[in-house]
Amino acid sequence: MSMKSFLVDTSKCTGCRACQSACKKWNSLPAEETAFSGKIEYTNPVSLSAKTWTRVKFNRFGVNGINESWSLVHQKCNHCTDAECIKVCPEKALYKVDGWTVVDHDRCIGCGACEKRCPYGSVHVLYKPAEGMKSFKSYKCHACVPTGADSPRCVAACPTGALTFGQRMRIISTAKKREAELKKVYPSASVFGLEQYGGLNVITVFKDKALAPDGSRGNDDASGRTIGAHMIYACLKSASFGIPALKRKAWKISSSLSGHDEHNG
Repeated sequence: MSMKSFLVDTSKCTGCRACQSACKKWNSLPAEETAFSGKIEYTNPVSLSAKTWTRVKFNRFGVNGINESWSLVHQKCNHCTDAECIKVCPEKALYKVDGWTVVDHDRCIGCGACEKRCPYGSVHVLYKPAEGMKSFKSYKCHACVPTGADSPRCVAACPTGALTFGQRMRIISTAKKREAELKKVYPSASVFGLEQYGGLNVITVFKDKALAPDGSRGNDDASGRTIGAHMIYACLKSASFGIPALKRKAWKISSSLSGHDEHNG
């Protein structure tokens, strides 16, 4: 587990998206075409992607101004301690650096196993070429570890203190104190990330616990299927001659034969 963590206090978020812009700029991420529904969620882009690693999600509750309220949720990779993406990767392209999950693009073959298995939908494969990015590679928040920054740029950009970064135990203490304060006004206030997947390195304070992601996609026991897929893949990839496209095909076959694909949906 990382000795440091993010703290996201959604009650302080104004939806300015400075974090989103800073992530784009610092990591030289290209723009992407988006769609705007304007019904329940007022958000662009509509989801995290290989080109968007940090996102502020807008949710609107109530109709025609009656009992209308808003919730703002900061989304990025949660950097699970017991990370499903690391377990499933057949090439060991995902690994930990000081508790943060990062991707080795030299090893990544773009098979999509991590994308399917991530319980929070935070990691994505870039399937089409984009400026400054390699196709058939996985991308996600890396907490600015590869850039050598002292702290994540999204935190530095936040003008309201909704995003902070520091020693994990201090972050947890601050989160619990904030939860107690919010409960006086919002009885359903909660802290998310203390226990999920061995503990997340993104601790979030919500005004309503119903807003927390359930993470159910990776919450069942898939270890047997994953091990089976990896064993088959180890045999098949010897015939790939090190060619990524053939490795992807080998993983697809391995996943199908082991039942891993059916599990991941």
